[in-house]
Amino acid sequence: ARRQYDAWKANIAERTKYVSATEVEVGPELRSLPIYFVNNSSQVVDKDNDTEVEMAVADGKVRVRLTAHETNMAGLKTVESVYTSDSFELFFADGKNEKKTYHFIVDHNARISAADSEGKRWNWNWPHHATAKTEKLANRWVLDFEMPMSDANLKNVDALRFTFARNRYAGGKWQTTGTPAGGAYFDVSRYIRARGVGLAK
Repeated sequence: ARRQYDAWKANIAERTKYVSATEVEVGPELRSLPIYFVNNSSQVVDKDNDTEVEMAVADGKVRVRLTAHETNMAGLKTVESVYTSDSFELFFADGKNEKKTYHFIVDHNARISAADSEGKRWNWNWPHHATAKTEKLANRWVLDFEMPMSDANLKNVDALRFTFARNRYAGGKWQTTGTPAGGAYFDVSRYIRARGVGLAK
């Protein structure tokens, strides 16, 4: 029992290092953000397979760069379903309707699956205009994602609200991490708010 208590206490102390900011500042150039991909249980990062986040807003577009550090690049999974491949999920709240979200799944081959959703309605035929590029290096893969602000009704808003998640299969089993605390998915109340000069235009 003492050993379990000590492990629990150590985890609580460790997880405080990886609490993502609830609000961040973005600008026209990519900027590293103080947000962390953790799982729902331990709520600490996988230091060997961590994810870095950069974001920018300029020229009417939201740009996100996600760097997935990976100890088993040869094990990246590719199947017919984008969701069950090594992939990222990006969620953005609608700028005018708090009940509506836009959900992108992008795998390590830059395939995109996207839907707009409101409540239990998911439209996987949503005609989005986002683009994605990926690069694979020795110990990481990098996603560069761009979405026109008009896709999410983000003209003249005080903040962009978002959450991200990572689906990792290269480790031999499905592992999910996200920000904040495992990813908020469709719970807009937990989304991170990004403010910056490019939003109120």
